[in-house]
Amino acid sequence: WPIYDLAAVNSSNTTINGGKIGSIYLWAKAVMTISNAEIDVIDTLTTTGHLEIANGTTVNRINMNGNNAYKPDVTIKAGATVKTLDLTKVTNITDIVIEDGATVETIITADGEMTLSAWKTANGK
Repeated sequence: WPIYDLAAVNSSNTTINGGKIGSIYLWAKAVMTISNAEIDVIDTLTTTGHLEIANGTTVNRINMNGNNAYKPDVTIKAGATVKTLDLTKVTNITDIVIEDGATVETIITADGEMTLSAWKTANGK
């Protein structure tokens, strides 16, 4: 296993308000809210938990690392910035919400890279 600066285990509920963190790992049932922080990378298996990237937060990369049945529950709020959202392993995007006013520079799917507006158009969001 790689070493992470912060790990949220199953059934935990974590709130981060401010600061700078290199790497975060979320187990499958973890719930995490991040606001006003700078994060380098988030690796997540969130399936029955929830990840919220709130206003004032910048994340360089979010990696959704699930299996074929993976259905992440992620909200990127208005005022948050995610530079790269990697959805290559995601087959069900119904619980991925990117609010108007959020910035997501690149979304990577199994079909390749796309912009946020192209992703929203393709997925009816």
